[in-house]
Amino acid sequence: MKYEFTNQAHGQEGMFGLKYETLDSKIIALFQIASWYWTPEEIQSLIDQSKALQGNERVEYSVEGGYLLIIVTRENAFFYDLVNSTNEYEDFKWTFEEFIKFLEDFKKFVAENS
Repeated sequence: MKYEFTNQAHGQEGMFGLKYETLDSKIIALFQIASWYWTPEEIQSLIDQSKALQGNERVEYSVEGGYLLIIVTRENAFFYDLVNSTNEYEDFKWTFEEFIKFLEDFKKFVAENS
């Protein structure tokens, strides 16, 4: 996956997210992850909740201050752009492992740039 983290999402200093121009069109909805509220602890909480899932359980996470809904199961993470989507289903999905790797990398970036 090609993307680059930023602490100036939407040109706003201190807003964590991704640089729009680095996102592949298949995962453009991920741009909506931008928020003022990301902390390493918040990201770790999402990682922990996701890893604790059993059976058919799922986590529904709405990015505070953002416009992204993430639904996590033991197999996949489904991403929904709550503003721009015209899709009937998810905008894109990652495997559970891809999602956890993304969160670990994002957590490290937020910790280093807070």
